[in-house]
Amino acid sequence: MGVQLVIGIGHAPEHFQHFALFTLVEALVALVVIAVGLLGLLGLQSAAIITTDNAGHVSLARIAGSDMADRIRANPAPVARSLYAAISPASAASAPDTSCIGAAHPCTPGEMARQDAHEWQTIVARSLPQGQGFVDCAVNDQPCPLLEVTVGWREREQPGTTAPSGLVRCASRTHAAAIDGPCIVTRVRP
Repeated sequence: MGVQLVIGIGHAPEHFQHFALFTLVEALVALVVIAVGLLGLLGLQSAAIITTDNAGHVSLARIAGSDMADRIRANPAPVARSLYAAISPASAASAPDTSCIGAAHPCTPGEMARQDAHEWQTIVARSLPQGQGFVDCAVNDQPCPLLEVTVGWREREQPGTTAPSGLVRCASRTHAAAIDGPCIVTRVRP
């Protein structure tokens, strides 16, 4: 049993150099594996953020649909139903006359319906990305016994995809082309 003494700097026995090279390769492979794992985690985090954002939009759309349903139920007059049944982003472009709100005389059902339409369209447009709201009569009877409230928006897309991930495109018969994204449809009986 002898002890080998290495003299000089940078001169090591051959078997030590082989182990040092093998350890360096192992370290580089481990580094690559860790880097790929971290990139995968980054992708998962990004997808989770987008999915959470989209889920928030679904909640906001449901709230907006329920809001309009409550407004319709609170103002069931036939004249109001016909005004509600014509709500679209274009119909609420101009602000209605709000002089009856808070005045000595109450608003008529028609004035209230116009005010509701304007307020609701503003809420939908501000709370959802490219948010749009529509109300239509679901049947051809007059006064309309069943209204259909459609709230649509543009969903955030996952990186590297061309179609929204979580929801399907709007299935509304009349508004799918205008919305170009997911939608929530609520049916209301005034």
